[in-house]
This record gives sequence, C-alpha cells and structure tokens, in this order.
Amino acid sequence: MRFNPFQYMKWAKEQAGKEWDCSLAASGMPALSMEDLGLRPEDIRIDRPGLYGDPELRGILARRYGVPESRVIIAAGTSLANFLVLGALLEPADEAIVETPTYESLPRIVEMLGAKVVPLARTFDEEFRVIPARLREAVTPRTRAIILTSLHNPSGVGVPEETLREIGEIADRSGALVIVDEVYIEYLPEGAFPRAATLGDPFVSTSSLTKAYGLGGLRVGWAVGPEPLIRKAHELHDLLDVECSAPSQSIAVRFFDGADAILSRTIEHLKRNYGILSRWAEDRGDIDLVPPDGGASAFPRLPPGVSSLDLSRRLMDEFGTVVVPGDFFEAPGFLRISFGGETGDLEEGLRRLGRAIDVSRD
Repeated sequence: MRFNPFQYMKWAKEQAGKEWDCSLAASGMPALSMEDLGLRPEDIRIDRPGLYGDPELRGILARRYGVPESRVIIAAGTSLANFLVLGALLEPADEAIVETPTYESLPRIVEMLGAKVVPLARTFDEEFRVIPARLREAVTPRTRAIILTSLHNPSGVGVPEETLREIGEIADRSGALVIVDEVYIEYLPEGAFPRAATLGDPFVSTSSLTKAYGLGGLRVGWAVGPEPLIRKAHELHDLLDVECSAPSQSIAVRFFDGADAILSRTIEHLKRNYGILSRWAEDRGDIDLVPPDGGASAFPRLPPGVSSLDLSRRLMDEFGTVVVPGDFFEAPGFLRISFGGETGDLEEGLRRLGRAIDVSRD
C-alpha cells in the first residue's frame, strides 16, 4: 500500500519522548488519574461487553446525539473513526473537499484511499470561517465528501449552525456527505456549537475523549452518521480490529457520570490561560491572533519574515521549549500554541517564545 507519511504525527511522537522545560505543543488537557475520575478497580471491566462496542457506551452516545444506536460506531480514537468513515465512503477517482489549514491526517487518508483532495480555504483574514460560497465553487459531480473540523484544528474557530445547514444543503444537492471532526467541541458546554450529526443527513460527526478530558490513553472515539455508512464502517472495522478495548470502554461509561464537573473546571482553567496568551500577543504588537471559540490552543500569525519552522527549531534547540509550526497544517508563518497546561509553564514558555522571535528578527 502506498501512502504519504503523516509528518506531524511523526514529529509529535518524537517530541513527546523528550523532556522539555516548557511545552506549548499539546492540543489536549493533561492526563486525568483514576482518582480524578473517581474510579474504583471494580469499575473497570476486562470481559467482552460487545464486539461492536459496549452497548452502554453506544447508548450514552446515541442519546447525546439524539439518534438510534445503529448510527453510532465506537473506534480507537477520532483518527480511526475518521478513517473508518472515509474508507466506507470514498472510492478511487472520487473527490473530497478538505479545509486548509488542516489537520494533516485528513488529506493523507483521502490520498491513501485513491481519492483526490480539493482544498477549501479557511483564511486568517476571514477569521478562519468556512465560506459556503467558496464551497459551492469547489463542488463537482465527483465530490463525495466535504471534510471539516469544528472547532477548527488548528485555529479553534467553530462552524455555526446556520453555516452548517447551508453546507448541508450544498452537500445534499451534490450527493456528498459532510464529515465534521468535532473532537475540540468537547471543550465547550452543550449547545455552544452544534454537533453536525444532530442536524440529520447528510452529516457525520466524529469525536473522542482524547482532548478536552485528558483521556487520550483510553483510545475511545466514535462516529455518528447515516445508518448505511455506519454499517459499512463496521465492516471495514472488522478487517482492522476485532473489538475496542473493554477496560477503556468501561472507564468511558463511568467517566460520563462526572463529565460536566470536569469540563467546568477545564473551561475556567482555559479561560484564565487564554487571557495570558491574548495579553502577551497584544503587548508584543507584532503577533496577530484570531480568538478561538474554544479549545486549548490558538493559531497566531508570526511577524513577516519569521519562519515558523526555523523558529520552532530554535525554540527547541536554544530555549528548551516546543510549539507546533504551522507548516504541519499547510500554514507556514503560523504557530499552534497550546494554553491547556500549567499556568506557570505557559507564562515562561511565552517569555521564551518572545525572546526567540526577537532573536530571529535581528
């Protein structure tokens, strides 16, 4: 099988294995402990609750989206959920419209399946919004998928319901499906932005517990969409994985009991930390920033002439600090900066980033 390597993930795994003085690279919250979750050993199951996902977990997710359980598939994280959905949908010679800047996994999956990637620009000057008129121009008779993230990875900008419905009408007329990776919506209170699958056909939502809840190690994700697509995704899943981890799913079931309290604490922490990042950018005067609608990261634009890739390397080599260069999102000249970690680490990391920018401009 031929495929283009996922360069960002390779880089992220390499950096995760190193000790950094300051890390502003993580897009999720710090990992939660058993104590944080209020879990007891007897809460964790190792038996096989269901080969197509723990029925209790599928029921929780179905109620969350207001759909029958037959429209839910459990997968090992959002990335696998995206792969299963796209693998069940796309054929060689199909076209998939993919937003840019983008999370690199999304176009790589499309390419691996033999389909053509058609870019849809979400620009800084338009505050990274999705522009339906631009989407209409990109759609052709071969368009099978429109692939978005909401909240946008990397900018944190959401897609409002009005825009989603307009996108849905465009997709419906062309016979395409709208796949929305919503892993960052989990950072927001219910209803702040719509979950696409709650709007009915032709929408598909994918998500997981990885980012907002610090539960990436569980590898519990899901997709919610039209029943024929989900049924075919199950068939593809059969080829790749017998079943999802029973212990992980049992923890996920117990987690949802206290999810609101955990999210409330997370939102307060992120609000405080984003204020620090926003003031830092404003005080400098040479950093342009579109405020994210939520999430734990922002995507500021660097001063003209400063290379995000070179700056990232300098930060690591000379300042012991790691951020994500925008090059990994098809956006040179930008950085994805996390503000989900400890407040003191954020303040020190921004101080070092400022020094590295100043040195790079000298």
